[in-house]
Amino acid sequence: KLIILDMSGNPLSRDNSYRIYTLYVLKKLKVLDGNTIEGFEQQQAREHFTGRLTEEILREKLDGRRAEDITELDLSNCRLKDFEEMFNHRVFPHLSELVLSGNEFTSVKMLGYLPCLKILILQANRIESLYYNTDPGIQKGLNGCQNLDIIDLGKNCLKDFNGLQFCKLGELKILKAYQNEITKIDNLDNLKQLKELDVNHNKIKQFDVNSFEARNPIKCLKIDDNGLKNFNNIQKLVRLQHLFANSNRINEFHDVDRLC
Repeated sequence: KLIILDMSGNPLSRDNSYRIYTLYVLKKLKVLDGNTIEGFEQQQAREHFTGRLTEEILREKLDGRRAEDITELDLSNCRLKDFEEMFNHRVFPHLSELVLSGNEFTSVKMLGYLPCLKILILQANRIESLYYNTDPGIQKGLNGCQNLDIIDLGKNCLKDFNGLQFCKLGELKILKAYQNEITKIDNLDNLKQLKELDVNHNKIKQFDVNSFEARNPIKCLKIDDNGLKNFNNIQKLVRLQHLFANSNRINEFHDVDRLC
């Protein structure tokens, strides 16, 4: 492991990020370009780059392929954190499937404009909100991925679907949000093609009047283990064909009648 490195006089050494990035990558380094490395510099390097999508991580995952050529990218368990627009059309112009499971994201701000993206897997992060901006003209966050077919948000920290009302996700067919802390279903009105909603293992006690718009397109609803007390307002799901609602608190026969 290198402890002394001198690259002074190279064009790279004049880059503003050269020293801090080198300290981050070469963690055992003691002297760089003749200058002793201080403890605070190492700390700054860790704070600045930990959780970022570095070229080192990307090279490893791409395995010799060019970023502009790939259609599928799996960056699971890379300790990535919330940095603005980490993924966009400029870097990944043909990306159709993005897997970011098991990282440390708390929001969706890492998503930029990704018009080719069809499948987005964000399970097992720390996402607390889907909100990015109220302006539907800003194509970032989930609103930057307007051709999505599938979103998997399972095993996060969501309490609701706030933010989806500002996203143009008219092609979305499957929304998975199992094992969160969701207490109500709302803000799904823009999802005109939604066929499957998975909210298993949340905290939804009832369907509110505004949970589903009239003639909602959902055909499959998974709501196991929520403490659901009744099927009030489920009648709006006129296309419902598959209902999974085990381990809840349904106690009355007239709730079965509501499914007719």
